[in-house]
Amino acid sequence: MIVDSQWRSLIYQLSEEHKNCLMLNFIIQRISDSGYQNEIASLSTASTYFRVFNKVLFDSLADLVTLDEISFRQQLDEFKKSCCQHQHTYLYAQATIQNLIKNNPQKAYNLKRISQELELEATKKNKIAQRISLMMSNISQYPLISSSITSLLMSNTTTTGDIIKLYNEYTKAQPPPVDFLRYPNLLELLLSDLFCPGKVIQSVHKSKWIYLVTYSVCINSINNEKDNNVFKEITRAIEIVHNICQSNPLGSELQSVVGTLKDHLDFPIISMGIMQWIKHNLTDTTNLSSYNTLCVPIYLDFLRDICLRHPLHRSVVLNILVSHFEVEAQDLESLAILEMRKNVIDNIVYLFGCGYVIPVLDTVESWAPKIDPSLTRYFINQVLDIIEPPYSQSFMDKMKSIIKIINPFGESTKLEPSVQSFLDQCKNQLILNNNNNNNNNNNNNNNNNNNNNNNNNNNNNNNNNNNNNNNNNNNNSSTKTSTKRNNSEIYNNEDEQVF
Repeated sequence: MIVDSQWRSLIYQLSEEHKNCLMLNFIIQRISDSGYQNEIASLSTASTYFRVFNKVLFDSLADLVTLDEISFRQQLDEFKKSCCQHQHTYLYAQATIQNLIKNNPQKAYNLKRISQELELEATKKNKIAQRISLMMSNISQYPLISSSITSLLMSNTTTTGDIIKLYNEYTKAQPPPVDFLRYPNLLELLLSDLFCPGKVIQSVHKSKWIYLVTYSVCINSINNEKDNNVFKEITRAIEIVHNICQSNPLGSELQSVVGTLKDHLDFPIISMGIMQWIKHNLTDTTNLSSYNTLCVPIYLDFLRDICLRHPLHRSVVLNILVSHFEVEAQDLESLAILEMRKNVIDNIVYLFGCGYVIPVLDTVESWAPKIDPSLTRYFINQVLDIIEPPYSQSFMDKMKSIIKIINPFGESTKLEPSVQSFLDQCKNQLILNNNNNNNNNNNNNNNNNNNNNNNNNNNNNNNNNNNNNNNNNNNNSSTKTSTKRNNSEIYNNEDEQVF
């Protein structure tokens, strides 16, 4: 049962439905001992027994630190589900990761990313998770930093007093470690204050916000050194873009500053700030009708540019597009909303074409049951125009799932020719893959048979040689025995003659 994948799948399903069943929990332990930890990473029963959870944790961490961004995103959800099942599993996972960060500096950034993702997931259930993460660091050695950052994170708003305290500490000759400024939620608060229209920062203290943001991205976390030229360049870029975003230009005014904004877009921190500004405007329902005609094309052009310049920002771009797609615009007519959403789909397909494939398909799959079927068909046709075989198995599964939502009964007469052609290509590729797998299995079996035959022949030859040697030994023994017997007979005959 453990070796068979279908049996294991059934056991996983039953263990999720019957979490207190001792027999199923015992089988899960046996499955983990047999080397299938990756399969049970997302099961709630994986965190029930420490030995199982410990194997899952270390195997998952070993995989996550080596993955690219898309594969990382795909496996991260299961990892977070396993670690955040209980309070003790979360604490153990975070303590283990912090220990690995100290002992493996070459993997520190990847491990910090995993730790922050776990913290964000746990914070959704209870904000105390942020305080726990701070306690696990050495921030307690810096009381002023600890109190200010804790206050900012727990309240999810900035105050001038806390910003001044942080600024005073980080302008000292021996400043605290820069890692404390790199908490994702803290950086998001600072960027929101600087780039979202309507956020009021006293002009006297604005430079302190800019200094903290610049310091967080320019300082080498190993030796706390900074390049003064780069520091000044980023500071100047933030000031220029901040002024533009706070003025929130429209129409021709916006078109006149596009070049200035794009000149500074190569800085990742500027890219994140501009995305804060764009998200604010694309989700602002009060002015969406005017934005839709005057500014939205420019905003979407910025997002496409960011996709090309900063691949790691593609997840943020997708989230902005999703928020814009799902916004409820009360003052827009149905046709205008449909056109707006079709425009979003065009940009999601662009994101798909940049290589961000599976997250885009997951998004559309979640939309398909709820949105106008014409939008789903539009997405499918747009995708089919830019792809060609061969396809990965995960891609085929996702696309067929989306197609099935708009055509649940699989009626080929209701499918467009391009969709039917895609399904035929998938079917042919599946048959070809199965044939190749069968051929590989046959080749492996033939090789195994040949090896077995060779082994049998060698064994037979060895046995024959051993038999021949044994026969020769027996013949020699017989000769010696007969010789001894003859000699004894001679001796006996001589004895008889003597007597």
